[in-house]
Amino acid sequence: MKEKKVPAIRFQGFTDDWEQRKVGNLYDFKNGLNKGKEFFGTGVPIVNFTDVFHHRGLIASQLYGRVSLTPEEVHNFLVKKGDIFFTRTSETIEEIGYPSVMLDTPKDTVFSGFVLRGRSIEDSDSLDDLFKKYVFFTKSFRSEMTKKSSMTTRALTSGTSIKKMLFHYPESKKEQHQIGFCITELDNLIALHQRKLTKLQLLKKSMLTKMFPKDGARVPEIRFQGFHGNWEHRKISEMFKITRGYVLPTKYTIDIQDDINKYPVFSSQTANNGLMGYYKDYLYENAITWTTDGANAGTVRYRRGKFYCTNVCGVLLSDNITASKMIAEALNQVAKKYVSYVGNPKLMNNVMADIVISLPQDKEEQDVISKYFEMVDYLILLQQRKLSKLHQIKQAMLSKLFV
Repeated sequence: MKEKKVPAIRFQGFTDDWEQRKVGNLYDFKNGLNKGKEFFGTGVPIVNFTDVFHHRGLIASQLYGRVSLTPEEVHNFLVKKGDIFFTRTSETIEEIGYPSVMLDTPKDTVFSGFVLRGRSIEDSDSLDDLFKKYVFFTKSFRSEMTKKSSMTTRALTSGTSIKKMLFHYPESKKEQHQIGFCITELDNLIALHQRKLTKLQLLKKSMLTKMFPKDGARVPEIRFQGFHGNWEHRKISEMFKITRGYVLPTKYTIDIQDDINKYPVFSSQTANNGLMGYYKDYLYENAITWTTDGANAGTVRYRRGKFYCTNVCGVLLSDNITASKMIAEALNQVAKKYVSYVGNPKLMNNVMADIVISLPQDKEEQDVISKYFEMVDYLILLQQRKLSKLHQIKQAMLSKLFV
């Protein structure tokens, strides 16, 4: 019995099997333009590597690259609506051959030698433009791309290789369009939430510069109402006992929290605020940590509640001074300056001990600043979680709506 080629989820009214074809049955490919750097900066628009790598769909007004060409060169490398592009080279095989589709009608626009242009061999393209944005970005086609691309010092693909790659599609352009439109709307929602996240991150960055004194100043640019007086300079060793975390083999952490493993374990990573899992015991409570070694050396965090941290984390403890978000943010702004880049980047305990930061003398002002930045960080975290969930939904849709 013939195996049915249909996606796991389908829009109502469509029942026919999907077709399997080689890309070369529908598209022919051409290498892009190569010019010296002196030709770039002015002239006609050009589709560059970054345009294709970062966007599944291209809009002419959003192409910012320019190149000076003769009319004959423009004609030879002209971009048309519906053209599909693939990145030709990458540092890793996992990032080779990212696709993008020209969605509108560009004027006198060409494409770079770092991308490949695919164009329908028929006058009428068999694929809807919105569908094309995603059918060549599914897990199954990405697998085709990595298997049929080469890897030496860099990953490399070619039009000849891509033409041999297999993919599935429904003959009905109406079904294609509904699939492409559905995921495009989700992409628009993701972009909206990304802009919200970016605004929150920029807000925090701006407020950090305004709510802490600049170099040489004794008061910040803006201040909560009711607080006066100069801030004081304090050395870290005068306020805190300086220690560090302990080695915890990864096998002792788990991905989710439960009744036994209920204390977060923090490491040097920046993703997920350094959270790497949960453990049955804790080391510290309401303390400040910083990354002592590696690419993130000098990154400072305030850890509320009970937690465990690994040996790449330094820890600031005190019996008479409460570790706070405010102190952590003040320290985070200057700590990177003290990182040693001789060999592996590092910020060791003895160096941390001599760092001086500015603090309000009024403990209540410290607390108000702490609460403000905790609120901003909470809003950023919520937005990051929304984005993460939307990306998960998109991956599920790419899996379920395509063969």
